[in-house]
Amino acid sequence: MKSKAIWTALMVLTAGCATSVRVAQAASPEEEALAAELRSCPDKILFEAYADDNWDIFVMNADGSGRRNLTNTRDVHEMYPQASPDGRLICFLADVQQGGDTIRSIYYMNADGSGRTHVADKVREPCWSPDGSRIAFCKQEFSRFNVTDYVSKGLFIYDLKTGSVTQHPNDKIHHLYILNWAPNGKWFVSTVHGGMGYGHAILALAADG
Repeated sequence: MKSKAIWTALMVLTAGCATSVRVAQAASPEEEALAAELRSCPDKILFEAYADDNWDIFVMNADGSGRRNLTNTRDVHEMYPQASPDGRLICFLADVQQGGDTIRSIYYMNADGSGRTHVADKVREPCWSPDGSRIAFCKQEFSRFNVTDYVSKGLFIYDLKTGSVTQHPNDKIHHLYILNWAPNGKWFVSTVHGGMGYGHAILALAADG
Protein backbone atom coordinates (compact mmCIF):
# COMPACT_ATOMS: atom_id res chain seq x y z
CA MET A 1 0.00 0.00 0.00
CA LYS A 2 2.86 2.37 0.58
CA SER A 3 3.96 2.38 -3.06
CA LYS A 4 0.37 2.96 -4.18
CA ALA A 5 0.05 5.94 -1.86
CA ILE A 6 3.25 7.42 -3.25
CA TRP A 7 1.96 6.98 -6.80
CA THR A 8 -1.22 8.84 -5.85
CA ALA A 9 0.84 11.71 -4.47
CA LEU A 10 2.77 11.99 -7.72
CA MET A 11 -0.46 11.88 -9.69
CA VAL A 12 -1.94 14.73 -7.64
CA LEU A 13 1.17 16.90 -7.74
CA THR A 14 1.51 16.66 -11.51
CA ALA A 15 -2.16 17.08 -12.28
CA GLY A 16 -1.75 20.82 -12.88
CA CYS A 17 0.47 20.36 -15.94
CA ALA A 18 -0.76 17.06 -17.38
CA THR A 19 -3.11 16.88 -20.35
CA SER A 20 -4.93 13.92 -18.84
CA VAL A 21 -4.80 12.14 -15.49
CA ARG A 22 -5.94 8.59 -14.70
CA VAL A 23 -8.36 8.67 -11.78
CA ALA A 24 -8.42 5.70 -9.38
CA GLN A 25 -11.77 3.90 -9.42
CA ALA A 26 -11.81 3.25 -5.69
CA ALA A 27 -9.54 5.15 -3.34
CA SER A 28 -8.10 3.21 -0.45
CA PRO A 29 -8.22 4.66 3.09
CA GLU A 30 -4.52 5.51 2.75
CA GLU A 31 -5.15 7.39 -0.49
CA GLU A 32 -8.08 9.27 0.98
CA ALA A 33 -5.97 10.24 3.99
CA LEU A 34 -3.18 11.48 1.73
CA ALA A 35 -5.63 13.51 -0.38
CA ALA A 36 -7.04 15.11 2.77
CA GLU A 37 -3.54 15.90 4.02
CA LEU A 38 -2.65 17.56 0.71
CA ARG A 39 -5.86 19.61 0.75
CA SER A 40 -5.00 20.96 4.20
CA CYS A 41 -1.32 21.64 3.42
CA PRO A 42 -0.59 25.39 3.45
CA ASP A 43 2.42 25.08 1.12
CA LYS A 44 2.29 25.80 -2.62
CA ILE A 45 3.82 24.07 -5.63
CA LEU A 46 5.84 26.29 -7.98
CA PHE A 47 6.34 25.13 -11.55
CA GLU A 48 6.63 26.07 -15.21
CA ALA A 49 4.13 25.01 -17.87
CA TYR A 50 3.65 25.43 -21.60
CA ALA A 51 0.20 26.79 -22.40
CA ASP A 52 -1.18 28.72 -25.37
CA ASP A 53 2.18 28.55 -27.21
CA ASN A 54 4.08 30.14 -24.33
CA TRP A 55 6.05 29.11 -21.23
CA ASP A 56 4.84 30.71 -18.02
CA ILE A 57 5.36 30.26 -14.28
CA PHE A 58 2.49 28.89 -12.22
CA VAL A 59 1.67 28.16 -8.61
CA MET A 60 -0.94 25.78 -7.22
CA ASN A 61 -2.03 24.22 -3.96
CA ALA A 62 -0.43 21.00 -2.75
CA ASP A 63 -3.42 18.96 -3.95
CA GLY A 64 -3.23 20.42 -7.47
CA SER A 65 -6.11 22.87 -7.07
CA GLY A 66 -6.00 26.65 -7.40
CA ARG A 67 -3.59 26.76 -10.34
CA ARG A 68 -2.59 30.37 -11.08
CA ASN A 69 -0.39 31.92 -13.78
CA LEU A 70 2.12 34.30 -12.13
CA THR A 71 3.76 35.70 -15.29
CA ASN A 72 1.08 35.47 -18.00
CA THR A 73 3.14 37.00 -20.82
CA ARG A 74 2.56 36.45 -24.53
CA ASP A 75 5.98 37.49 -25.88
CA VAL A 76 8.30 36.20 -23.12
CA HIS A 77 9.04 32.61 -22.10
CA GLU A 78 9.50 32.36 -18.31
CA MET A 79 11.09 29.15 -17.03
CA TYR A 80 13.07 27.43 -14.26
CA PRO A 81 11.47 29.13 -11.22
CA GLN A 82 13.32 28.88 -7.91
CA ALA A 83 11.63 29.90 -4.65
CA SER A 84 13.71 31.72 -2.05
CA PRO A 85 14.29 29.81 1.21
CA ASP A 86 11.58 31.80 3.02
CA GLY A 87 9.14 31.46 0.12
CA ARG A 88 8.68 35.21 -0.32
CA LEU A 89 10.49 35.59 -3.65
CA ILE A 90 10.93 33.68 -6.90
CA CYS A 91 13.87 33.93 -9.28
CA PHE A 92 13.52 32.63 -12.82
CA LEU A 93 14.82 32.75 -16.38
CA ALA A 94 13.09 34.70 -19.15
CA ASP A 95 13.71 34.26 -22.88
CA VAL A 96 12.90 36.97 -25.43
CA GLN A 97 13.63 37.12 -29.15
CA GLN A 98 15.78 40.07 -30.17
CA GLY A 99 17.32 40.57 -33.60
CA GLY A 100 17.07 36.89 -34.46
CA ASP A 101 18.75 35.80 -31.22
CA THR A 102 17.40 34.58 -27.89
CA ILE A 103 18.27 36.77 -24.92
CA ARG A 104 18.04 34.76 -21.71
CA SER A 105 17.79 36.90 -18.56
CA ILE A 106 17.34 36.41 -14.84
CA TYR A 107 14.57 38.14 -12.91
CA TYR A 108 13.08 37.83 -9.47
CA MET A 109 9.62 38.73 -8.23
CA ASN A 110 7.35 38.45 -5.23
CA ALA A 111 5.61 35.14 -4.61
CA ASP A 112 2.35 36.61 -5.96
CA GLY A 113 3.99 37.62 -9.26
CA SER A 114 4.34 41.33 -8.48
CA GLY A 115 7.54 43.39 -8.28
CA ARG A 116 9.35 41.84 -11.23
CA THR A 117 13.02 42.92 -11.05
CA HIS A 118 15.75 42.44 -13.67
CA VAL A 119 19.06 40.87 -12.54
CA ALA A 120 21.23 40.20 -15.61
CA ASP A 121 21.18 39.27 -19.32
CA LYS A 122 22.79 36.41 -21.26
CA VAL A 123 22.88 34.20 -18.18
CA ARG A 124 21.63 30.87 -16.80
CA GLU A 125 21.50 28.61 -13.73
CA PRO A 126 20.20 30.97 -11.01
CA CYS A 127 19.98 29.79 -7.40
CA TRP A 128 19.37 31.43 -4.02
CA SER A 129 21.76 31.97 -1.16
CA PRO A 130 20.60 30.25 2.07
CA ASP A 131 19.41 33.55 3.56
CA GLY A 132 17.65 34.69 0.37
CA SER A 133 19.69 37.90 0.11
CA ARG A 134 21.66 36.93 -3.01
CA ILE A 135 21.26 35.08 -6.29
CA ALA A 136 24.14 33.12 -7.81
CA PHE A 137 24.24 32.54 -11.56
CA CYS A 138 26.48 31.69 -14.52
CA LYS A 139 26.94 33.70 -17.69
CA GLN A 140 26.50 32.06 -21.07
CA GLU A 141 29.77 31.05 -22.69
CA PHE A 142 29.15 32.57 -26.11
CA SER A 143 27.71 35.87 -27.24
CA ARG A 144 24.83 34.16 -29.04
CA PHE A 145 22.45 31.92 -27.14
CA ASN A 146 23.07 28.17 -27.30
CA VAL A 147 20.57 25.57 -26.11
CA THR A 148 23.34 23.25 -24.87
CA ASP A 149 22.88 23.11 -21.11
CA TYR A 150 26.50 23.41 -19.99
CA VAL A 151 27.85 26.26 -22.15
CA SER A 152 28.37 28.60 -19.20
CA LYS A 153 31.37 30.61 -18.09
CA GLY A 154 32.07 32.14 -14.69
CA LEU A 155 30.13 32.23 -11.45
CA PHE A 156 28.56 35.51 -10.28
CA ILE A 157 26.66 36.77 -7.25
CA TYR A 158 23.86 39.36 -7.36
CA ASP A 159 23.04 41.23 -4.14
CA LEU A 160 19.32 42.05 -3.87
CA LYS A 161 19.86 44.94 -1.47
CA THR A 162 22.49 46.82 -3.47
CA GLY A 163 21.87 45.48 -6.98
CA SER A 164 25.61 44.87 -7.38
CA VAL A 165 27.14 41.86 -9.15
CA THR A 166 30.46 40.34 -8.09
CA GLN A 167 32.37 37.46 -9.66
CA HIS A 168 33.48 34.41 -7.73
CA PRO A 169 37.24 34.59 -6.94
CA ASN A 170 37.90 31.59 -9.18
CA ASP A 171 37.66 33.10 -12.68
CA LYS A 172 38.48 29.74 -14.33
CA ILE A 173 35.05 28.29 -13.57
CA HIS A 174 33.17 27.16 -16.67
CA HIS A 175 30.68 24.59 -17.99
CA LEU A 176 28.60 24.44 -14.81
CA TYR A 177 24.91 23.61 -14.82
CA ILE A 178 22.27 22.67 -12.24
CA LEU A 179 23.92 25.06 -9.79
CA ASN A 180 22.95 24.92 -6.09
CA TRP A 181 24.06 26.87 -3.01
CA ALA A 182 24.56 24.66 0.08
CA PRO A 183 22.37 25.42 3.13
CA ASN A 184 25.43 26.36 5.24
CA GLY A 185 26.45 28.95 2.63
CA LYS A 186 29.99 27.61 2.34
CA TRP A 187 29.71 25.61 -0.89
CA PHE A 188 28.28 25.61 -4.37
CA VAL A 189 27.39 22.18 -5.72
CA SER A 190 27.05 21.78 -9.45
CA THR A 191 27.34 19.43 -12.38
CA VAL A 192 30.26 20.16 -14.72
CA HIS A 193 30.56 18.88 -18.27
CA GLY A 194 33.79 19.12 -20.25
CA GLY A 195 35.28 21.83 -18.04
CA MET A 196 38.04 22.40 -15.51
CA GLY A 197 39.67 19.06 -16.30
CA TYR A 198 36.49 16.97 -15.87
CA GLY A 199 34.56 15.04 -18.47
CA HIS A 200 31.28 14.84 -16.57
CA ALA A 201 31.16 15.14 -12.78
CA ILE A 202 29.56 16.72 -9.75
CA LEU A 203 31.69 19.32 -7.98
CA ALA A 204 31.63 21.15 -4.67
CA LEU A 205 33.15 24.63 -5.05
CA ALA A 206 34.10 26.71 -2.01
CA ALA A 207 31.84 29.77 -1.95
CA ASP A 208 34.72 32.01 -0.86
CA GLY A 209 37.02 30.77 -3.65
